Amino acid sequence: MDWFGKTISGMDPGVAKALALARDWSLPFTARSLTHDERVDQRTSTIPLWLLGYGLFAILILLVVFGSGLGYGGVAGALVATVIAVPMLIGFGFVVQRMAHDWASRPGHRDPGISIEIGTDGIVVSGADGVHPLPWREIKASIINADEEEETGFAGLAIECPLGRIELRDSGFNDGRTAAALIVRGMHDDHVRREREKVERFI
Repeated sequence: MDWFGKTISGMDPGVAKALALARDWSLPFTARSLTHDERVDQRTSTIPLWLLGYGLFAILILLVVFGSGLGYGGVAGALVATVIAVPMLIGFGFVVQRMAHDWASRPGHRDPGISIEIGTDGIVVSGADGVHPLPWREIKASIINADEEEETGFAGLAIECPLGRIELRDSGFNDGRTAAALIVRGMHDDHVRREREKVERFI
């Protein structure tokens, strides 16, 4: 994949966003695969969003119930309908919360024990099968887009290495997206440097 044979404005949007993200970080930088407990904590942090969404839905339902009761039985009918609806919605809210916690703590994630250290000359991938240094020009990777249909945004990087295919993203690594952006920057800078050297040889 030729990511860098273009100006920034003509690049894959994911690459351009990766370079923008990497601008605020320095090397060396290390990303480590998430443990099961860290993955659970990551999922649990999204539960308030679940509850907020349900809360807004519940308020909408109450407004509909109150309006319907008002139309059929006046204020008294609206109050009775609302009093009946409130405990039902609260009870269902507890069900939503329980479902969210069950989802967050479900088994299935296994820490592969991988760390990726990013330096000035390339990356070092470490795991159970050993330590594997990869200079920039030997890295084979593809962009993981945040929206694969529209190919916009930047979610991470899929790297082919001696340990197999590694998807370096926040869902599997601590600061995975940032680490992926730094790798894109390193590959980009190496590409620019080699292209400059080619030009200088002909001058």
